[in-house]
Amino acid sequence: MQDASNFDDVTRDTSDPHAETHHDDKASGDWIDTNVGVRADEWIGRTIGQFEIIRIIGMGGMGNVYEAKQTHPHRSVALKIVKTAAATPATLHRFEMESELLARLQHPGIAQVYDSGHQTQDDVLLPYFAMEYVPGSRSITDYAEEEHLSREGRLALFLRVCDAVQYGHGRGIIHRDLKPSNILITSSGRPKVIDFGVALMAGSDEVEKTINIEGKFVGTLQWSSPEQCGDDPRDVDVRTDVYSLGVLMFQLMTGELPYVLKGIPLYRAPLVIRETKPAPPQSIDPSIPIEIDQILMKSLAKERESRYESVAELATDIRRFPNNQPILAKSPTAMHRLRLYARRNQLKFRAGIVVFLALLLGLTGLIWGFVESEARQRDMVRALLVEAAARSVAEQKAYVATIGTVQAAIANGSLEMARRHLSETTRELRGWEWNYLRGIVDQSLRAWMIGDRLTSLTTSPNGKYIALAYEGGRVTLHYEPSAISRDIMLPSEVKAVTFSDDGKMLFLGLSNGDIGVLGLEIDTLLLFNQEMSSVESIASLGNDVFATGHADGMIYTWNSEGEHISSMMGEGGMVLALDYDAANDSLASGTIDGTVVVWKMKDAIPIFQSNSHGRNS
Repeated sequence: MQDASNFDDVTRDTSDPHAETHHDDKASGDWIDTNVGVRADEWIGRTIGQFEIIRIIGMGGMGNVYEAKQTHPHRSVALKIVKTAAATPATLHRFEMESELLARLQHPGIAQVYDSGHQTQDDVLLPYFAMEYVPGSRSITDYAEEEHLSREGRLALFLRVCDAVQYGHGRGIIHRDLKPSNILITSSGRPKVIDFGVALMAGSDEVEKTINIEGKFVGTLQWSSPEQCGDDPRDVDVRTDVYSLGVLMFQLMTGELPYVLKGIPLYRAPLVIRETKPAPPQSIDPSIPIEIDQILMKSLAKERESRYESVAELATDIRRFPNNQPILAKSPTAMHRLRLYARRNQLKFRAGIVVFLALLLGLTGLIWGFVESEARQRDMVRALLVEAAARSVAEQKAYVATIGTVQAAIANGSLEMARRHLSETTRELRGWEWNYLRGIVDQSLRAWMIGDRLTSLTTSPNGKYIALAYEGGRVTLHYEPSAISRDIMLPSEVKAVTFSDDGKMLFLGLSNGDIGVLGLEIDTLLLFNQEMSSVESIASLGNDVFATGHADGMIYTWNSEGEHISSMMGEGGMVLALDYDAANDSLASGTIDGTVVVWKMKDAIPIFQSNSHGRNS
């Protein structure tokens, strides 16, 4: 930041009022097509390191810039050396920081730093660095005018500058002094941004149009953003460079600056930048497209929040313009979007119009055909209704005939024929007569309305009980002598049920791994939480002992008190079936992969195994 003591230094060597900056290590366009004459200088003719100094090409408050010849490799360079008088510790630190920053910027659109070092002068350590020398170059505005570039050519050149500035932003460096004299165009038409990063940390060379009344301003007023002209010029971000690029683009499009500071007192110039709205570009040149006008006005917004968020976003919007795509600077209307699409895709748009007209004609024909056929459709509906009524009458007659056939079959003792004819009748026509005849031919001993899907069913050895397990955890126990049924709800789905050999207990296996014992004589239910996998099968082993087969392939035996007796591990996975042979005290298990194992219960060991391929072991 510039202090008051440097105010006098920055007033020297004024050659271009629009190129003056308030940073003391400037290497602007003056050192390319220099207006600085060759002056007597202590460094001219001397050699520093591998650089032979030829002439001075730029002067600043902190240091001078020289044209020099590098011996290896052999090339011309711009050599920047700190002045002896400016070699304070703070200046030397800023100078070294500058060379480190610039050395990190390796981009074809940014003047490159080749080398850096130190030189002793009168026992004072003076740093220097060598950067790319661009002979025969011109500022971007001069180049555009002298080469008579079209608007499209100027935009293409400007976009290459945006790419270089965005590259610096991507490495955390803000230029803060973008202006025509800091953007040079080589003889081959390539832009080179110079002083990239210098303005970020340096002082001032000159005073006119470069400082505020407190001596803290950093930049060049004509191209500076409102925030640079505020109370704290250090409060900047990448949108500061967006504003400066907007001023530069304004020049390239109109040949003028957004506002003129010439003749305005220096202390009032920052106020103009902060508060004066730029002239609309179309008011200067009515041929400028509305999209370019909107892009410029968004870039030059006084509030940072209203500008493009980055240089890359600005460049993207500019690239959308020649491609006839909607820009982001202003939300386009639906009609504007349609106009841009038509301009961008003329062939497709014309084809679309042809298709639209064809569809319109086709739709008109369809409507006409619909009107013409409406009467025929009404006739068809009436015919269908008549046919449906006739079919209903025919079905009713067929149903009555079938009921008569069933009655005759029952009278002749042909119950099977009667059942078949009853099942073939239409369900919607069945009435009380159908239910009456169905009751006559039904040979079932007893029927229940089950409702839920069954998961397991078993009968007691004495034939008194029937147990049915359903999805959802419901178990129905039916007592046949009195035809009484009762439901029992369990905490999870019952996967398997079986009675004890004496028919006094019902063993239950649940999907959560629990086992249950229901006492039928004393009407008690015991549930044992064994923390095992789902029970998939169950079998009674006699003497109030039973076995359970589980989803993980394990087989366990239990007593009616829920106490574990033994365990067996199969190899075929989930145990789907168990069956006990009391005569041989053996238990057969069937698993999900088709394996059958016979276990000797006394020793809980397998005595026979057959897999799904028929191999025995």
